[in-house]
Order: sequence, then structure tokens, then C-alpha cells
Amino acid sequence: SMMGDDEKTLDCYRAALDIDPKNAYAQHNIAKFYFDKHDFESAAENAKKALELDSKMRQSASLLAIIYALDENKAEAEKYFHLAITCGEKPDDLKNAIEMFRKAADTEEQ
Repeated sequence: SMMGDDEKTLDCYRAALDIDPKNAYAQHNIAKFYFDKHDFESAAENAKKALELDSKMRQSASLLAIIYALDENKAEAEKYFHLAITCGEKPDDLKNAIEMFRKAADTEEQ
């Protein structure tokens, strides 16, 4: 079942964190998992934990920039956009990603 697969995936990521609690990538994978499920609150929470583990975690900063842009939270979106760029994200790539997710969200709402 789909739910079973999701549980297994999360269990794998959590197991990686149990083995190495400082593994920012494992923490980010959990954030991305929730983001893909449209659970932005859990995604943001886990992405912030990843950044606490590694302040240069570009993927998590980018994910937060996207989440806050979709939430229309300009201040937080800008904060994490800048952080992502500082960590090596290409501004145009991140802008394009935000636009892509915005369009997808608009399509789903119609």
C-alpha cells in the first residue's frame, strides 16, 4: 500500500538520524518527504532542524524559501532566499523553482 511505502521511507530517514543525529542530509530528507506530501508545516519544522545541524544546508534553506513564498510570508521567504543564495544556490534556479511550485499550487486549487 502507498501508506506502507511512505511509512517505510520515513522510517529509513529516521533510522539514518538515529545512527547519526547530526546528519543534516537525513534531516533534510524528512523535510523534503513532508514537502512532497504538501505538509508544509512539518516540512518547515524539519528543514529548520537540518539548518540547525548544518547552517550551510543549501537544500533546506531553498526548501524554506519555497515554502514561505507559497505561504505568501514575504519576510521569511526573503530571509531564507538570501540564506540559500549565501549557501551557494543560484538565484535564478530558486526563483524558477518557486514559480514552478506556485503554478502547480494554482492548478491544484482550481
